[in-house]
Amino acid sequence: MAAVLTASLSIAGCSLLHRETPAPALGPVQVGTASSYGAEFQGSRTASGERFDEHALTAASRSFPIGSRLRVTNLANGRAVVVRVNDRGPFARGRVIDVSYAAARALGMIGRGTARVHNFQTDGDALQLATQFVDRVAPAAVAASAYLSLQPSSPRIP
Repeated sequence: MAAVLTASLSIAGCSLLHRETPAPALGPVQVGTASSYGAEFQGSRTASGERFDEHALTAASRSFPIGSRLRVTNLANGRAVVVRVNDRGPFARGRVIDVSYAAARALGMIGRGTARVHNFQTDGDALQLATQFVDRVAPAAVAASAYLSLQPSSPRIP
């Protein structure tokens, strides 16, 4: 009996260590290959009517409605990003989603150009804010830290 209780508490304790609570899926879930698109479409009109911006966190999907937010997770490295669907595609065989350059960078798929992903529709507010922090604030903090480390240290005045 004690062994069963100990095992149950161990399993429950392990689940408490999980770092991230998944956002609720509001629609279908997809697993497949994502690709990125960017500079070649910069400024062109999307299916939503807006101009494509490779630096925005957007995506093209054939399955999800225009305007919906998707949480896309790179299955190889666990990195995730929330994108807004503003276009239709991808049109390449075997692909489930095209993501902008900014989203591809956040997912860590720039070098390869494609990645195996898991995506689903979500409200995405919390993850969107975290992604914006990582994309905008963290690089500035790293750059400031690198700059300060290169500066000569000033002598202390007694």
